[in-house]
Amino acid sequence: MRTSIALALTCGLIAPSALAETKLNAQKMTVDGLEVRNLSCTLKQGGMFALMSLVGALAKEKKALDACAPTGAAFAVEWAFSGGTVSAAKVARASVDGKAGCVEKALKAQKPTDAGTCTALVLTGTPAEAQKAADKLSTSK
Repeated sequence: MRTSIALALTCGLIAPSALAETKLNAQKMTVDGLEVRNLSCTLKQGGMFALMSLVGALAKEKKALDACAPTGAAFAVEWAFSGGTVSAAKVARASVDGKAGCVEKALKAQKPTDAGTCTALVLTGTPAEAQKAADKLSTSK
């Protein structure tokens, strides 16, 4: 009995500190037609499948993102999320002017299942033009 109580107490003390954040990066990922580049996330938990799930949640907003710049553009974005909501979204740089608010609104509409923060280069609109815009934006840091 004492052993099981001691084991339970030890597990209770160790488990919270063992839950470290996970840092994941992906150079390029496409989910449901939405391409993101230079994806870097710090998640409260999860692994590569969590990263795909995050891009999948963002891909559900592809129609709204494409409407922001239908002819093709790229946006360097940052967002924070927890409990199925995005608490903060910011366009840090863009290949076109005047579209940051539209992209931020689309980012905030997603429903991520994880908790953490991400940065990425999101391509919108016509794929060929978006890829050109992403290449140009990537080199203009």
